[in-house]
Amino acid sequence: MSVRKIGVLTGGGDAPGLNAVIRGVVRKGINTHGHSFVGFRYGWAGLLDDNLIYQNVGLPTIRGRARAVKLFEGTRRPSFGFDVKFHKIAADGATVLTERTDILKIGPVRGAFWVCGTFEVHDGRITLWRDRFDWIDVLSSYPRGLVRKVLGRARR
Repeated sequence: MSVRKIGVLTGGGDAPGLNAVIRGVVRKGINTHGHSFVGFRYGWAGLLDDNLIYQNVGLPTIRGRARAVKLFEGTRRPSFGFDVKFHKIAADGATVLTERTDILKIGPVRGAFWVCGTFEVHDGRITLWRDRFDWIDVLSSYPRGLVRKVLGRARR
């Protein structure tokens, strides 16, 4: 499989020197490897199609980029956070499958749980995002996170 286009996304916020790093990646990709690059209007949200369908199986479906962005922007509060650790990614045509650990932070406690995701990508935009997870794993991740937090403090 050949690389057609590359997009570089960052987590946002101030990071001294980040523009120089991005510029270096793009220049090296173009001049050395002949890659082409794309930019994303609206950052990561620019990857989402205006008519996105976002499904967490077992929860109500969210329709539209604006509603999905509103949901994810809610995790940017100081007392709440979100992170992802990808384990495997596979693609076949327009379909991308992921196995990952999602990490939700509520206050000082981090809950980590396994998620399998399906993405349908058309014209460079995600049109369908469907996640599957086990509610028992999600709900038990917070007591595990609390124990890790307490044991971590006890070891200091």
